[in-house]
This record gives sequence, C-alpha cells and structure tokens, in this order.
Amino acid sequence: VKMFCYFNVRIENEPNNYALYDSMPLFDAYNSAVSDPYFLSDVSGQASYAYRLFSGGSYYQDETLRLSASAYYPKEMYGCVRYLIDGVPAGESDCAPYPFDLPLAGISPGVHTLAVQYLSSEGTAVIERAFEFTVLENIKVILDGVQVTFPDQRPIIVDGRTLVPIRGVFEQMGMQVEWLSGEEKVVLRDEERRISLAIGSNTLAVEQNGAVGTYTMDVPAQVIGERTMVPLRAVAQAADAWVDWDGTASTVIIGTK
Repeated sequence: VKMFCYFNVRIENEPNNYALYDSMPLFDAYNSAVSDPYFLSDVSGQASYAYRLFSGGSYYQDETLRLSASAYYPKEMYGCVRYLIDGVPAGESDCAPYPFDLPLAGISPGVHTLAVQYLSSEGTAVIERAFEFTVLENIKVILDGVQVTFPDQRPIIVDGRTLVPIRGVFEQMGMQVEWLSGEEKVVLRDEERRISLAIGSNTLAVEQNGAVGTYTMDVPAQVIGERTMVPLRAVAQAADAWVDWDGTASTVIIGTK
C-alpha cells in the first residue's frame, strides 16, 4: 500500500456516512496512519514515461511497440487482454495496464491489423478494438563504406524505389542542398553540376557544362513526415555516383570514388 484514498464526505439520503470528521476516533486513526513516512505526502516531479493513444501509423522493423490497454467490462473482475496481429494471437496480459511488447522484426513490411480483445473470466472476447498500422522496412544507406545516419525521417520505399531526406546523403557527398519554398523545388549543387526537382514531379533536371538534361524518375519527390524525400538512385546517379542494392541486408550502397 502506497496511498490511502478516502471519500471523506457525507451524502444526503445515503445510509453510510463516509465523513472522517464525524468520527474523531476514525479521524485520529486515519491521520496517524498517513503520518508514517512510508506513505507519500505529495506527488511531484515528472514520470519516467507517459501513455499516448494508439491510432495506427507507421513503424520500422527494428522497433518494438510497447502496448497497454485500458479495459473494463461490467461485473468482470478477473478478465485479461489478448493482442492479435492479423487475427493471430500474439500475446496476453491479465493484470492492468495489460502491458505487451510487440517486436516488429518478425512482421513483414506492409499494412497489418492489430486487434485488442478483453476476455471474460470464461475466456470469451466481450470487447474488441482493431487498428491498422504499417510496418516499414529498415533500410540502411552506405556511402563510400560509411553508413549514413538519419536523425529524424528514415529512408522509405515507395513503389519499389528508395526515397531519402534531401539532407544527409547528398550533403555527405559534398553537395549543397537548397529548398526553394516558393517553387516547392529542391536544388543540389556541386562544382560541376546543378540538379533540380520539384515536389510531385517525375522530372529531374541536370545542368552541367552549359547544357541541360532532363530525366524521368519512376517516383516523384514528395513530402513525407514533414520532410522532403527524393528518389535516391535517380539523384545519386545524376550526381555521377554508382548505386547498388543489397536486398538480403536491405541496404543501398553508393560509391563516389
């Protein structure tokens, strides 16, 4: 026991009197009990973690979802919560807040369904809620033998093509990156060329030695997670780098030397 919680109130027409102040022996006993330093006298500071509502979303394969549930069903005192992925039971918890860790490493990339059931003491599902969520492949990018770090938005595959944030890979390649907000256009420059591409357009333009060439990309540059994402292979090759894909390791390998 770490806390006493008491009504301390008298309710009109209620046969039971819960007011501490109406019974001095009870009042004294309560005050004596709570004066023990074992019990908390106040709640201050900040918790080491907090709960947030799960509403789906996208998660990478190297992540683990830490799930819990707020569950109640009338007259059910000893139920438990079952978690299912695509209809297959993945785990159960019989004690509130019904925690369950779901590693995503064993779940294939794509859209999946998480179902949460509250089971009665007889094992019957009396409440169920379901959510769709997306598992993303954990893609690594190696540039000249060094892995590129992505502090916020990671690479993502769209229609079979790897998209990366405009900053990170290309700045590590020695290019200057510029965002033209009025035109919703990305411009990358180095000593030899100027590469430009607009959000939503499949066209990439390269200016080099006074000549301009245009190329069609399989997927356009786009905004994902509030970050501008561009097709990695198309832009890297336009910058005269070679690009390879290691499917077994989900790794893009880029060479500039």
